[in-house]
Amino acid sequence: MRKLFLVILTGLVAVGVFAWSSGTLSVYGEVDVSITYDSSEQTFNISPGIYNGWNNLVVIFSDSSNYTSFKAKFYLGDSLSLEEAYLCQYLFKSDTASLNFKAGKFDETLYYETYGWNKFKKSYSGAVKFNLEGTVENVTLGIGPVIYPVDEGKSVGFDINPAYVNLSNLGLDAKVIVTDVTGTPSVYFAASLDTSKFSDLKLLGEVGGSLVTKPNPDIEDVYVHIQYTYDPYTLDLLLSNEKADSGFKTDVDAGVSYSTELPVIESVDLGLSMGYSMDEGLKNVTVSAEWSKELISHKFFVEFHPEMGSEKAYAVLGWKGKVSF
Repeated sequence: MRKLFLVILTGLVAVGVFAWSSGTLSVYGEVDVSITYDSSEQTFNISPGIYNGWNNLVVIFSDSSNYTSFKAKFYLGDSLSLEEAYLCQYLFKSDTASLNFKAGKFDETLYYETYGWNKFKKSYSGAVKFNLEGTVENVTLGIGPVIYPVDEGKSVGFDINPAYVNLSNLGLDAKVIVTDVTGTPSVYFAASLDTSKFSDLKLLGEVGGSLVTKPNPDIEDVYVHIQYTYDPYTLDLLLSNEKADSGFKTDVDAGVSYSTELPVIESVDLGLSMGYSMDEGLKNVTVSAEWSKELISHKFFVEFHPEMGSEKAYAVLGWKGKVSF
């Protein structure tokens, strides 16, 4: 049964890939080079080693239309591996409701949109997922049943991943998402207000968090994020409270960036940021410059880490480069 299931999925993806005469090929990889100064030994350590770098090259071939899309994602780590390969098609689509399916190998991943924490990920080596979504005025409801083989194909598993409700009106957006509904459910909640949607003021405020439901309902983390833009400056403040053994651990991340134009480089973002822990004190101070030029994105930074507990003070001078096309 498992072989038949995978053959069907592979066939669907193959049909999708060759159904298009054109598509999008994306290739990207990153490399870091850093020099670390350790005050305890009065030494410099140069680390040109590849961190999420060229040996972790990612190649994506994808295409999409109004009703059908496909994606094939390859990852070059220690060996070449196929990360995702799926075909997606709308069976029904209108302004108020839609139903589509995704068939193949894929991940279900949830990110906090503002600062990119990967809070949930579940991989399916072969599955068919249906996404049903309906909108009534400003409220959207969605549910995602997933069917996949288990026990080496001897039986079929069933997930609901995720289920969600979203309220959106002008600059106000509120959502509640439940992941892995039929397994180990977790609840994620967030509400944001973007004043640029209805005024000239560029202010984004957001609160959110998550809780687990098993073995007992318990809050995992809560965050507050505020971002204010007054061109060419952007101020950013994030307060996060994560569950720790002794209660909640509170961290504060704050920063300011300045966008300007420089010869040859053209548009560049200059930044100053800091991290602070309520329990441990100042964590780091970072000065950075980021820009993109054609295929390559650059980030140069100097990061200072003060002495914290048994860890001596140190500084890092680094460069991160990313190529994509």
